[in-house]
Amino acid sequence: MVKAGRSLDPVVPGSAASRLTTAQSASGSIRAVIITEDHPVFSRPVPDVPRLIEVPVVLYRVGTQSSNQADLDNQIATYLNIDADSGFALPEWQSHVGTIIVARKDRKSLLPQHLEGVWMYCDRILDLFGEGEGAPRMLYSRKAFEDLSMLASPLERTCRLKFDFLGPVTSELKLNRTPRRHLGDCLTPLAGPAQEEPVSE
Repeated sequence: MVKAGRSLDPVVPGSAASRLTTAQSASGSIRAVIITEDHPVFSRPVPDVPRLIEVPVVLYRVGTQSSNQADLDNQIATYLNIDADSGFALPEWQSHVGTIIVARKDRKSLLPQHLEGVWMYCDRILDLFGEGEGAPRMLYSRKAFEDLSMLASPLERTCRLKFDFLGPVTSELKLNRTPRRHLGDCLTPLAGPAQEEPVSE
């Protein structure tokens, strides 16, 4: 879950969830939770770049409210939804997105650090769009995604993970959009386990 708002949800000691299911990143916090197999997130289309690099993530807007509209911006959601030709996300993904649920369309597990890796890759693609050379089509493949992550800095390399793994069918992520300062470039696990909670949207 990538959640819009000002504060992180508390970490509950003694939870059955993995110690790596809640993590903090430069973009906010990412929390893994369990959802049902019939959740509406699975009916959503895979955005352009994740589809092209063969990491089939899908996003579902939960609809957070805030009197401060900037609190609802969700950079991860925006970057994951960029158009492969223009580098721009559709207007509905550009601002005031709020909390989202992210899952793999194929219903495999999606860990916070895996989502962070795809988001960082989209960030690299946007950097290349900013150089004015047009769409970086050479990066639109699974091989390019894996190769580029091999060229990453040592810090980024610690964030690089393989995406083809088996896991529970009902795993998904919610992303909490909370501004944070002095964070590293990759996920930093919070102390203690995360609370596992069912989500029914």
